Amino acid sequence: MEEGEEIQLFSSANEYEINQICAILKENKIVFIKKEHGSGAYMNIYMGQSIWEKIIYVEKKDYEQALELITPFLSNDKETKEEQEKKDPISNKHILAKRCLGLIFLGMPVIILIAVIIMSIINH
Repeated sequence: MEEGEEIQLFSSANEYEINQICAILKENKIVFIKKEHGSGAYMNIYMGQSIWEKIIYVEKKDYEQALELITPFLSNDKETKEEQEKKDPISNKHILAKRCLGLIFLGMPVIILIAVIIMSIINH
């Protein structure tokens, strides 16, 4: 895909939903890109999962077809991100909390390593 020709189709922090959407798109031969924000890719490697949101982009020409294909998969009670933010701008507090915890768990080994290095320098 050339830059500027893709459009966001779907986003979620739920790996199962993302995998289902990707499978539907692959099955129907629709070209897509899955992007992870923040340290999402590193968290997948380090922890086996990521709490960061993943976004699926498709070509503009395929957007309507892709949306039509995934709509039955999406539950009827789900609201668009914009609708959720209009109702409650802090509706994603739980995602922020998960991200903070993830950063703490990713940062702990680094902090411990730095502490060990400092202690070894002080003791010598």
